[in-house]
Amino acid sequence: MKKSIIALLLANVLSPVVMAAQPMLIPQSEANNSWFNQTNNYRFNNSEPLPGTAGINLAAGAFIIQDKGEYQNVMAFGNPQFGGEIEAGSTLDELLTFIKPSQMYASGSAFLAVNPTSKNGVAWGNGVTRGEEKSIENIQSVYPGTESFMIVKTDGSLIEYTPSTGTESSIDAITSSDIIRSIYHSGGTIGESIAWVALLESGKIKVWGDGAAGGTISKEAKKALKNEVVQSIYATKDAFLVKTQSNKYVAWGGDNSESGTIPSDISSILNSSGSSSIQATEKAFAVISNSTIYAWGDDACGGKINSSTSDFLSNMKSPQLSATRCSFIATDVSTGKLAQWGNLHTKKTYGENTRLVTRTSNEGALVLDSDGNYIDALQSAELSPDALNAFVAPASETIASGNAFAAVNHQGLGAGSNILNSWANGANVDDITLTCDGIPIDLYSTQAPDNSVSYFLAYHPSCGDEVTTWKTGEESLPSVSSLRITPDVPVIGEKLKGDYLYVAADSGAEEKNSLRTWTVVETHEELYEIKEQSISLLLSI
Repeated sequence: MKKSIIALLLANVLSPVVMAAQPMLIPQSEANNSWFNQTNNYRFNNSEPLPGTAGINLAAGAFIIQDKGEYQNVMAFGNPQFGGEIEAGSTLDELLTFIKPSQMYASGSAFLAVNPTSKNGVAWGNGVTRGEEKSIENIQSVYPGTESFMIVKTDGSLIEYTPSTGTESSIDAITSSDIIRSIYHSGGTIGESIAWVALLESGKIKVWGDGAAGGTISKEAKKALKNEVVQSIYATKDAFLVKTQSNKYVAWGGDNSESGTIPSDISSILNSSGSSSIQATEKAFAVISNSTIYAWGDDACGGKINSSTSDFLSNMKSPQLSATRCSFIATDVSTGKLAQWGNLHTKKTYGENTRLVTRTSNEGALVLDSDGNYIDALQSAELSPDALNAFVAPASETIASGNAFAAVNHQGLGAGSNILNSWANGANVDDITLTCDGIPIDLYSTQAPDNSVSYFLAYHPSCGDEVTTWKTGEESLPSVSSLRITPDVPVIGEKLKGDYLYVAADSGAEEKNSLRTWTVVETHEELYEIKEQSISLLLSI
């Protein structure tokens, strides 16, 4: 669990600072093993959990700052369009001060801060017009998705709140008699399909959303679950896998999903012997049953284990699973073996009785021992020369974004004892190298399902400027499902970049200094054809 040191960002406060704890409605051991991590943040695969007061979406982060449990303010970093900037005295700042939130949630494109006592919250981020943020009432629990939040209200009803439109939509699949225990989702990429599964207190499930992402449960799956009590749920991008209390495994997915159908031979093994571990990539599942690993789904995403890898895996005595975006990684303590299959392939043997810890990005893995000592770097995790030099000492903290890594190496006491480096593919990122004397450094990062831009934040009190932020990759913002611009805001420009059309609007407010806010609109052919016409017609598409 991330430490609470980020709360010390309160300026000139010398008294102890604490961060409120938030119960995980979905156990981390379960939430972590879906491709799209089922936590209160926009994370993927085996991400380290964040405290309940921290929110990180695709391109920004927000932290609730407290002093002795009392709300002080929210600190944000990253892309302003995704909520990475909160102006002092703004409508949002005033709402946050009034609500005094202690829990933070992040979808792919926005934040939702909640006070669990008053049950009120406020959202901001991509598509939310600055100055038009509003309070949301009667919030019991929150489950973020890519572009919206599923909110269980205090009366037990379920609504989907979409910040970009400001709308609350009731979920017809949930009735007044359904008591929700937790909610899971597939999907993962903004602008693409997403589906949801509600696990009820009765152990039954309710399914809704886009059929292509598993939003329609198959007749076979529904029949198999008729008299079952569901225990846990896992998801790929377009399928769900459930495990029941009677040790039955049932899957379903979209029409083109290969992970939504468990092969009959694997199904027989699981239903008779059970599993000790389940892991998902973007398009495949892998399970461990009686120390043997089985996989199904898209071959190129880890759904097929070739004979060579299978032979290598058979020598593992107690394998453990992790994943990148499209490959599985199995490690074994007793033999020191590591195998990777999917879109990336590796077979290596390290020292026996070495507990291997993998920190994965989309296309790479940093391999350490349990003490933080460097073992290996696979694919995009290849160390830069500076990072390699720093790893003469163990890492006290490591983190991965979608396309890069960062680590803090602790080199004893005194001058330069904590060294921060960030790298990808053997090169430093943004020349980020920081040395602090005996001062802890906490690391945070955004993640993306592709290799687009990622943001990092390092907090280092009493060392330099206290906060260091940097980003990797090329800025490429996704489209949102809807777009709102106040009609009387004059449009002052537009430009094409890659697959997106950017529209610039002038706020017209003196205190904003005529700030240009570039809002991205999803591109299709008709958009290009009329881009010289009026903005009202442009935005009506």
